[in-house]
Amino acid sequence: MSMLSVNVLHEVDSSTLGFDGADLKRIAHYDDGHDYAMKRVEDDHRLPLSEWVSYHLFKACGIPVPDYAILIRGQLPPAFGSRLVHGSSQIQWHSPNIVDTFHNAI
Repeated sequence: MSMLSVNVLHEVDSSTLGFDGADLKRIAHYDDGHDYAMKRVEDDHRLPLSEWVSYHLFKACGIPVPDYAILIRGQLPPAFGSRLVHGSSQIQWHSPNIVDTFHNAI
């Protein structure tokens, strides 16, 4: 986890890298050498804060999550960035009721 900020080197639309773009609009490469999934206030003013809270909640529960950083974007508002873990995949929930699916499995 990084409480330090990092500066943008290059930013692209997530769909150009094969992401669906429903929740993830932009991906950026920063001066710390990592790529980040950006959560911006331009997409939803609550998004960066909810990502930060979720990160800490998952960490407290022992759920592995990628590191994060505060992303500095020049004159634009800072964004929350989850470090992309190359070779991993996004979890997709296809069940309309995950609780029922879980109970049926046990």
